[in-house]
Amino acid sequence: MKSRVPILLVVALILFSLAQPPGVRADNAPNVLTVPKGQPIKIGWAGDQSLQVVKASTGTLDGTRMAVKGQNDAGGIDGFKLQVVPKDDQCVADTAAIVAKQFVAEGNIAGIVGHLCSGAHLAAAAIYESAALASVSPTASNPKVTEQGLIYTNTIAVKDSLRSPVDADYLYNFLSVRNLYLIDDGETYGKGLVDSLTANFAAWSGTIAGTATLKRDASDSEIAALIAKLQAANSQAKLDAIYCGCYIEVAAFVSKALSANGFAIPEYGTDAINIKDFVKLVGPANQVVAYSSSPIPNSDDKTLTDFETKFNQEFGKNSYADYGPFEPQAYDAALLLIDAIKRTARLDSDGNLVIDRGQLAANIRATQGLPGLTGTISCTNTGECPTGSVGIFQLPDQQSMTSKPGASGRAWQLVKRYDPFHIPTPTILTTPATTPAATQAAATAS
Repeated sequence: MKSRVPILLVVALILFSLAQPPGVRADNAPNVLTVPKGQPIKIGWAGDQSLQVVKASTGTLDGTRMAVKGQNDAGGIDGFKLQVVPKDDQCVADTAAIVAKQFVAEGNIAGIVGHLCSGAHLAAAAIYESAALASVSPTASNPKVTEQGLIYTNTIAVKDSLRSPVDADYLYNFLSVRNLYLIDDGETYGKGLVDSLTANFAAWSGTIAGTATLKRDASDSEIAALIAKLQAANSQAKLDAIYCGCYIEVAAFVSKALSANGFAIPEYGTDAINIKDFVKLVGPANQVVAYSSSPIPNSDDKTLTDFETKFNQEFGKNSYADYGPFEPQAYDAALLLIDAIKRTARLDSDGNLVIDRGQLAANIRATQGLPGLTGTISCTNTGECPTGSVGIFQLPDQQSMTSKPGASGRAWQLVKRYDPFHIPTPTILTTPATTPAATQAAATAS
């Protein structure tokens, strides 16, 4: 299998990080960025462009560009136009750290939209913190993103400790799962979800029948060993479902292995598989029914339809569907950052735009009631700015899809919507997940 981080790419990233382009400079004054008159305000974007979730990441890049375009069409900020500067972090922590150092070294980046993957975002966060560079992730949901006391790191994602109760409720009460086998891919994102689901599923009196880790560079023998574990667990107590806290490639490995070995049970996964490419990866012969919990906007249909139309006009026919489903989340992350820049920036006597980085970070977290595509954006003093709902999506088996009149093949379908802050709670769950509102109240009280 190929290395996770191609050597030539790492060398190129390091060499690039040594170059600091002229034009926009960082003032000698602490934490102040000055954008010279006539130069753009640069917004960094970081996500996967070459490894594991490329299409979905590209959709978030284009969602960011849509927010920037909207502000530029409205005249920019005090006459200064905005520009997106994208970088590829491969959804890999080590690469993300290199990318973060690049952004810091350039000295001209006002803020970052990203990183998308939790592990990548956490690796970059410490670097941004030391440089006072604010970031807003559209999708990083690991609780550590906002629970480490960082000042410059924010996310609009519903954190995993709130989403796992949704997963547990749907698995136990709607799919009637009692014996659940847990698989992760060794990444921060998947491991965090598995850990959280373990407690929440047990709270419903569900049984964890076993756990395993399967990485994206797994060999055929390692996949065969996983199947042997599943067969052994199934012989002891019939498995009702597999939960895969995995990115798309590992989730596809698992689905194909289940189908090939006659497991007639569903695979339940994360939002990382709720994309078109998963259907392609598992192949047309796959008969495993899949489920995915994924963030969905709370906007009305017309608002989202209008956005999709504009998106396709900008990036090509069917781009919104082909590169989904996280464009609205990226748009809102960029909108939040841009709105905070607007409230922070001032013109100096020479007509330059001055942005106090510390004040920008404070203004992001002071945001309340900002209308967005995914819902109304309000932030806490820990950087949690969650919006939208959590949807449960089903990917039916090929036979049931093709038997439907007019069906064109397997496709994800929304089957249930949850408000993650108001979900059924087992009476034996004595420590429910803390909501951002409760977090904010506790912080205020202290």
